[in-house]
Amino acid sequence: MLGAVVDATQDARGRIFILDAQSRITVVDQRLKLLGMAQQRATGAMFFREPAAIRALAGDRVAVLDRARRRIYVMHWVQGTGALDLVDSLSLGMPAAEAMCVLPGGKYLVYGAYRGRRLHIFNEHGTLERSFAPIDSTIPRIAHEQLTKGRIGCASQGDEVIVTSAFLPTVEALSIRTGAPAWLDTLRPYRPTAITIRASSMTFRTSRAGHSLVRTALPVDGCRLFQAAYVGRQDEGADTVLTYLFNSARRWEPAQLGIPLVIPLERDGVMSLAQSGSRIELQHLRIEGCTGPSRGVTQRASPPRAQSHRR
Repeated sequence: MLGAVVDATQDARGRIFILDAQSRITVVDQRLKLLGMAQQRATGAMFFREPAAIRALAGDRVAVLDRARRRIYVMHWVQGTGALDLVDSLSLGMPAAEAMCVLPGGKYLVYGAYRGRRLHIFNEHGTLERSFAPIDSTIPRIAHEQLTKGRIGCASQGDEVIVTSAFLPTVEALSIRTGAPAWLDTLRPYRPTAITIRASSMTFRTSRAGHSLVRTALPVDGCRLFQAAYVGRQDEGADTVLTYLFNSARRWEPAQLGIPLVIPLERDGVMSLAQSGSRIELQHLRIEGCTGPSRGVTQRASPPRAQSHRR
């Protein structure tokens, strides 16, 4: 049975790897036909503790970032067996590792507070090569790790990484090559968490009406796409997801409701992933307003290979 989805990725062959909170990786095609599941030998208690992100690599491999162990696990999809074998384990040597991108050439960009910086580039052997994006020096050290809990997204072509904190409406973009800030803005509407920082303590407080948490940050075809889940303290149903699109004309589209959390596709746009219990639904989406007139994010009547399917 599929647990709560933590993250998902698609490889160059179109396979979708779904990482759940029970430390399992389920592999499906675009019609949600089950292709395999990571075996116990690769995802048992001796490996993943708190998986946070999964990204496709070249050569039928995927990388999984474990937040608690501060490691990247590299796994190989074994054709014909329906299994993922562990082939490498990279220790990052940093106290916090919250999110990850895979850069061209196979290097890893990891998000987390370390040595006064938020973004860190590791090579394929797990050696730290460079860090950038300074942490605000006016914030006490106790808050550094908490405020770098969030998401990052890297453009498949280009030099941009977009960065968010899960608790704050501030969104930004930086150059990966130089580390220079490129853009800074605020998500609206957004119901923030009240944060009180003292020299030796940090307190989070939400209203009875609930709060927002950033869940998605993606550069897509010249646009920047964000999603925040509204978590209501008195709401026992599913979280409400609000989608924001900053288009290529450098304008915000009206925020949209009703679009489930999305994952980037290898070749064309994004795919939403909705979950109800152990059932999931994939929907191919088109991002409009990035290369033409601004019309936001729309569900598309897709060709058969990319239709919406339920499992």
